[in-house]
Amino acid sequence: MGMDNDAGVFCRRIASEMDALTACLRRGYIEPTNNIAERAHRHPVMRRRASIGTTTDKGDRLIERGLSLRQTCLLHDRSLFDELVEALSAVKENRRPRIRWIQTKAIRAAYDQYQAGA
Repeated sequence: MGMDNDAGVFCRRIASEMDALTACLRRGYIEPTNNIAERAHRHPVMRRRASIGTTTDKGDRLIERGLSLRQTCLLHDRSLFDELVEALSAVKENRRPRIRWIQTKAIRAAYDQYQAGA
């Protein structure tokens, strides 16, 4: 009896998600696998395995943001070094960094919120 219930729940769940599960078949531009995401996470995972990690949440956030910027630069064919120089120069000159190439409304809102709290 329990198996029938579990199987029924599972089948109903699959049926309700069928549109999402078959999107790659209906739309040619959607990848059927998450290989791009897997490759994007390879470097951070290998880095974490090779190191001991950090000892604070603040250190964790620094590493996460640095690795995220690295991947974003790779995807946009930009130099990580140049972007870091730009960011540090902006801090030194007390101005907003030039990040239009990655900016979205969410990023602008988060930056404005950060500036308001700083």
